[in-house]
Amino acid sequence: MKILESARQSALAYTERLPDFICTQTTHREISLLDASPPWQALEQEDQIKERLTFFDQKERYDVMSVNGKSVAGVDHLQFQGVMSIGEFGTDLREAFAPESETVFTWDRSVEIHGRRIDVFHFQVPKKNGTLIIDRPTGQKAVAGYSGEMSIDAGSFKVLRMKARFEMPPDFPIRSAERVVEYGPIKIDGKEYNLPFHAEIQMRDAKRAYINQIEFTDYHKFVTKSTILYGDGSPQ
Repeated sequence: MKILESARQSALAYTERLPDFICTQTTHREISLLDASPPWQALEQEDQIKERLTFFDQKERYDVMSVNGKSVAGVDHLQFQGVMSIGEFGTDLREAFAPESETVFTWDRSVEIHGRRIDVFHFQVPKKNGTLIIDRPTGQKAVAGYSGEMSIDAGSFKVLRMKARFEMPPDFPIRSAERVVEYGPIKIDGKEYNLPFHAEIQMRDAKRAYINQIEFTDYHKFVTKSTILYGDGSPQ
């Protein structure tokens, strides 16, 4: 289908077209006990992590600014217990559409949203070309195939929503994992780009359920500053 091939070409060139930018990523995390007694005491941990996300030279960098409203410094994005993720800025789209992934797409349905036709495709990526999943408490790793739905605007050929369910090995500590990323028009330096504004990640192990709600806001152009020193060493 024309819409699928146009979306594929756009996704494969996605990161190359993006400018260098900075945005704020706010992650609200909840960890709940699956067999809590009484049930209303299921919520075990809740926190909010705010980070400065810099996209420079087609790579993402995360700088943690605050945890639960308190400023922090020197904290790494991936050192938190629980679920943390990367890849919302094009990696997922590019891998799903890349020929080497051998993704199988099947048209599922069309819907109309605010007068626009949206085509929804089911997709399936085989395990051999899947995503690396790491259980950080145990250090175990697994490559998981995944499947889901991709919603594409029939007029602009832009992906508006990608939902993926990962097929976890039966003996792996993580029992289930899902991720949804929603994209929309974002202006940076006067130009419009299709960028994430919301994502949700859900995981479960034998004892706990993890839910991350992620918001991407305050997009603006990343500008590097340089100082030129002349003969006397004074900045000009």
